[in-house]
Amino acid sequence: MLNWLKSIGLGTLRSTFDQHEIDGIRLLSFTKQDLDVLGVKALAHRKLITRHIQKLTGDDAKPDDSTEPKRMHWSRITPLSEITPGNPASSVPVNGADSEPMYNEQQAHDDFQRAVLEWRESQAQRNKPKKLSLLSSETKDDSMWHNPF
Repeated sequence: MLNWLKSIGLGTLRSTFDQHEIDGIRLLSFTKQDLDVLGVKALAHRKLITRHIQKLTGDDAKPDDSTEPKRMHWSRITPLSEITPGNPASSVPVNGADSEPMYNEQQAHDDFQRAVLEWRESQAQRNKPKKLSLLSSETKDDSMWHNPF
């Protein structure tokens, strides 16, 4: 193991690997978190170790970074102004209000007003004071608030 480090140009890390008792079997299952624990901070060293571990395992694909969030440079991100609803090429979830059928704000407003008026009328009927009148069976209640809509 220690000779392997020297062969890839990282002989300076031999004492660290020796101190943590890293052998060939443990090396094959190394992750980026393991390199953090060992204190390998230099990006060039981390990449070199990762690349050579891939060669040892025969895995030419990128190492499994499923524990780390996927990151992308800001210059490669699609601007929001270029994302259109309904575009199949866009993988960005779209607000339901933007989908078909289109959200009708005026209709929703009218429905809300109608529901409020119905509720007020039902409350007025329930809370309507009963007046007794000797002259007429129907009395007009002018004290009730009138709807401005």
